[in-house]
Amino acid sequence: MFEGFARLSEEHGLSCNERFLLAATVFCTVSDGEVFSAQELCERLSVSRYLVASGLGALAKAGCILEGLETHSGEVKSMRSYKVTLEASQSVGCESWPGQKKLVEQLLQGQHLPNPDVSRQQESAQPATDGKPPKRKKSEAPLPSMRLTMAILAGSSDMLGRASIDDSRTLRKLTGLSASRLRNHLREASQDLKVLRVVPGASSRWFKPSKQKSIFYLTLLGSLHPDSLILHVSASADVFYDRLRNSKHRAISKLVASMRAEEVALLLSRVTHEVSQLLSQHWIQLDSFKKNCASLLQDSGLIKRLSHFLVVPHENDDISGWPEDLSKSLLGELAFCIVEIACLVKWWLPSGASGEMVYSGIQVRPFRRQESEYFAEIITLATVHPADVIMISVD
Repeated sequence: MFEGFARLSEEHGLSCNERFLLAATVFCTVSDGEVFSAQELCERLSVSRYLVASGLGALAKAGCILEGLETHSGEVKSMRSYKVTLEASQSVGCESWPGQKKLVEQLLQGQHLPNPDVSRQQESAQPATDGKPPKRKKSEAPLPSMRLTMAILAGSSDMLGRASIDDSRTLRKLTGLSASRLRNHLREASQDLKVLRVVPGASSRWFKPSKQKSIFYLTLLGSLHPDSLILHVSASADVFYDRLRNSKHRAISKLVASMRAEEVALLLSRVTHEVSQLLSQHWIQLDSFKKNCASLLQDSGLIKRLSHFLVVPHENDDISGWPEDLSKSLLGELAFCIVEIACLVKWWLPSGASGEMVYSGIQVRPFRRQESEYFAEIITLATVHPADVIMISVD
């Protein structure tokens, strides 16, 4: 959705705030060709007059908006008016699913987002002391750079909330933010996990490519979709990790035990992605997978997909004591564990009266630790069940 926007922003060297303002004028105008004033934009976006005035000036200079004077009853009004150019309005692509553009608009307006400094910003202005002026009370609205970051992630996500942007460098290029500011925004948005969840990228000798990129889940998307059925699963341990770590298959249990925490997180994200694929496309076959495991693995193409993700290192001393033909063992064992987890998740999910598939989309997310418990979310689009949130414990 934001590919053309990125090219336009780079071409004119727009700052982050200017990119925010450009996106906001494109998404938050009532209709194509709408004429607006700086004051109207301030009120609509809840941002400062300085940000709007300086931003509109830069956008007009770049040719992204047209600047003029409004006339009324033959008299020229002192208030300047602005209009988005055709090039700027066409820099944003079509939505990938119904309601995507509306969500981007809401995020640009600051809706659904936490304010990291709300406790400090809500304090009253301090009285003047020693002749110094009182401290100014800051805005309680989320920062424009935070809004732009989340809007871009929403614009690149599927309807269940997984963003296709998986590279912080790409996100920096789109937002115009420095690496440190982008990290801060991602950390703030993911603090309570109600808006965003991030699985950081990492390097691993077991993965292909060895440098795996970050994974972004928009956790707010599930609760906003009118057909969503969300399953919140709580447990005393990471159920998916334990399935791999305590597997009766020797190769996969040794693999998980040898990995660093960040490697395990990426492996589990891949596992839950494949589980989601199996549930969405092979719902009925999962009922009899023990009898027809070979046909299920062949029909799903699971092992082939895993072979493009998991590799065996060439250092023989590092894998001594492992099973022979390690590559074949790892791929087969991991595929079998994924099918087992898919069957487990299917058992957790409500089904139709005759066990039929009642979901048009399923996304299983890895467990996360919060205090002394572990939680996972299963986001679904239900075709029969009414929109709801279900809490279950699997201990």
